[in-house]
Amino acid sequence: MKSRGGVHVELLARRGPSAEAAAAVASHRMARSFAGVKIHGDQISGPGGSGPLAGARAKVESAGEIESRFTATRLVLMGPFALAFKKKKDKRELYLTVEGNGFAFVAPVPPKKHTEARQFAAHVTSLGMMTPAVPTVVQAAPQYQPAPQQPQRPSPPRQPQGRWAADPSGRFAKRWYDGKRWTEHVEDAAGQRLNDPPPSSVS
Repeated sequence: MKSRGGVHVELLARRGPSAEAAAAVASHRMARSFAGVKIHGDQISGPGGSGPLAGARAKVESAGEIESRFTATRLVLMGPFALAFKKKKDKRELYLTVEGNGFAFVAPVPPKKHTEARQFAAHVTSLGMMTPAVPTVVQAAPQYQPAPQQPQRPSPPRQPQGRWAADPSGRFAKRWYDGKRWTEHVEDAAGQRLNDPPPSSVS
């Protein structure tokens, strides 16, 4: 009896952890997916939509409750099943609704899966409260440095303007001064212009 009991205890010891691990894996898989709604990382997706898991809320509702709670515009955003609500004769059919930041979708609950649906909805809501929101990174506008100003080139010196002036030699009324020197261009008292080499002493 003792040996038999010992064997029984040993078998339980061997089989127990394995059975618990398998149950944990099955529970994990069930908790990550239900009726087409899947949780992957920090995202959740379903029929016709997806969004961040952070802040997501889920619940099991009847078709009548969904129709009364959501506007027609909101129903359109909730995926392909939402448009069939108004055509449903049985408003008691259950659906899993998931809402989050900027998204919403709905999935029909399979028959005899009402308990699992409510458990999954509670799990989604719990994860939505625990999952931290991904901060939005706002990139600062690039700061542009003004282009360095090119040094201004000094303007060339102004050339002296030529002009008619009194002939310094006294031979004519006027002589043309080009700004640097007296030239051979002269003008007499009658206004006639002639050429006369300036005397070497005139500069």
